[in-house]
Order: sequence, then structure tokens, then C-alpha cells
Amino acid sequence: MAHFSTRESVDADLQACGFETVEHAGTDGPSGFFPPCSGDLDEDAYRDYRAYHLRNGSRAAGASSHCLAVARRT
Repeated sequence: MAHFSTRESVDADLQACGFETVEHAGTDGPSGFFPPCSGDLDEDAYRDYRAYHLRNGSRAAGASSHCLAVARRT
């Protein structure tokens, strides 16, 4: 079973529970859709990809299988 959420629905759920959204981030980015490719990375290429992902995770939210919503209590 899968559950697909939009940013708007996550924001509404958080707001209903007394939180405000700080940021949305993609946790796996597009590599989650291509596991054979990411498994072939050597250590240097993996470090480069990881650094890229950490810099661009919030922009990759739409291209990620899983996302993270960072929120604070209002």
C-alpha cells in the first residue's frame, strides 16, 4: 500500500496539530528510482552525490520517493 501526499495536505495536517512548516525535503532524491545505478558508485562518487543531495534535498522533494517535513510548534 502506498500513500501519496502533497505539500499542501502535509502543511494542513501539521497546522491542524499546532505546527507550522519550516521546510520540505526529499530524503532519497531521484536515486531511489534507480537503485542499480546508485549501487555502482565508488566511494568518491558516493561522497559527491551525498554532498549534492544534502545541498539540494529540499529542491528534490518532488523527485523523491520519501519526503521529510520539518516543522515547529506554534
